[in-house]
Amino acid sequence: MATTTNVDGTLMRLYKGTVAIADLLSNDMDITIDKLTTSSKSGSGWGTHLRGEKNGSFSFDGNFRETGGITEITFDELMTDAIAGTVLTVVMSTMVTGDTKWSASCTIGNLKLTSAYNDLVKFSGQLDLTGAPTISIVS
Repeated sequence: MATTTNVDGTLMRLYKGTVAIADLLSNDMDITIDKLTTSSKSGSGWGTHLRGEKNGSFSFDGNFRETGGITEITFDELMTDAIAGTVLTVVMSTMVTGDTKWSASCTIGNLKLTSAYNDLVKFSGQLDLTGAPTISIVS
């Protein structure tokens, strides 16, 4: 049944296909539309513009864990995809029946592994859209 209240951020996950990316702490979706300025000295003093190219990405960060016993997508699997230049199907959703899911083909634009003194090893990354995202309902 679809979520009818505010969505718990813990439920909104990032997936490679139908498999969640493991141990994420946060994930984001960002859509950007370039603005082509048409203002000039001949204008009325108000800025004017046209819509330009659209771009987008999914970004994420999480706690790194070695791959043993994990059934979700690991940092190592994402690194393998990055090296190969694999185009991924990426989904952001709660995966609750009736809820919205956003899907897109993406390439890996950035992966980062960070280890700091007296802290857990962390990882982060950005998945760049290669076309328009789609919006659908989880069935």
